[in-house]
Amino acid sequence: MNPWKSLLPAMLLGMLMALSACAMMGPGEVDPDDDRSIQRAVQSEIRNAPVRGAGTVRVAVEEGVVTLTGSVPEPQAIGDIVMRVEGVPGVRRVITDVDFDGSDERRDMEPVNGG
Repeated sequence: MNPWKSLLPAMLLGMLMALSACAMMGPGEVDPDDDRSIQRAVQSEIRNAPVRGAGTVRVAVEEGVVTLTGSVPEPQAIGDIVMRVEGVPGVRRVITDVDFDGSDERRDMEPVNGG
């Protein structure tokens, strides 16, 4: 008797189970136990945030703890981004090291007549 013949049903069952697990999560869904999945979702939230300059924020995730670094041009942007990130499934905590660079405001405050 061919040994592969008896293993074939078990192998097919295993493949079907693996495929069904993949199919359960659609595009854009987050696996709350997977840091890479959380990181992609957080990056997507930041990209889609209605905040000017939010794309300069970098994201790191370790065991569901999200660390944000970088800078934003508007001070209220930091709070807005943190609120969006906290809503991502799997995020346990958010650590922010995001600075307000104020480049727009500095430009607006330059003396008009040179001194």
